[in-house]
Amino acid sequence: MPPPLFRFAGRALDGYRLLVAEDDVLTADALCATIRDAGGEVVGPTGSLADAVRLATCEPIDCAIVDMGLDGGQATPLVDLLLSEAVPIILATAAERDELPRAYWRLHLLRKPYSPATLVDCAMLALGDGGLIAPGQIRPASGLDGSA
Repeated sequence: MPPPLFRFAGRALDGYRLLVAEDDVLTADALCATIRDAGGEVVGPTGSLADAVRLATCEPIDCAIVDMGLDGGQATPLVDLLLSEAVPIILATAAERDELPRAYWRLHLLRKPYSPATLVDCAMLALGDGGLIAPGQIRPASGLDGSA
């Protein structure tokens, strides 16, 4: 197995617990492997909205990676819960930012498909700024859209 290609030296996610809410099994497996390779601990993964809400309320988490199409629908109840708890959120989606509810525009967007390095970069940004992009500072697509 080739070594991970992270831009951050060492195990960038050491000590962090990340909720993985993704209903595509292959994508969830890749997400979990990347998080573990970077030293993070995975909470989940789960492809169920109900289970993700349960994990978010019962488990300590530092950040959440949420597939907006979770469980064949919209993950808005989970995202709203995480926002109310001030948990940094990364929205993993193929959608454009302006296709998301306006209340989510300040959240970090991880455009599918994305590389492992982009995932770790995005997680470090979300953990570093509390998960919210400053007003007027929405990052350009090239920074968080999954492009390498």
